[in-house]
Amino acid sequence: MKVHSGDRSHSLLVFCRLLRAAHQARVPLPRILSEAARDIGDGQAEDWAKTLSQRIAAGNDLASSVEALDGMDPVL
Repeated sequence: MKVHSGDRSHSLLVFCRLLRAAHQARVPLPRILSEAARDIGDGQAEDWAKTLSQRIAAGNDLASSVEALDGMDPVL
């Protein structure tokens, strides 16, 4: 599936909101990402949440886990 820049912007916004909500709720990141991935309703953001949850739960740090996300802007 080809991702258009507008789609990617929307996915990034959804994903960032998810991270913000997790931080504010003080819920462990792997848990909130795993649970939220089922309810996001955005294919790319859902994939990012699942992958990030798995990588963090496996002991990878957040920075390298985000860098490894497919389609994520490396500057972010």
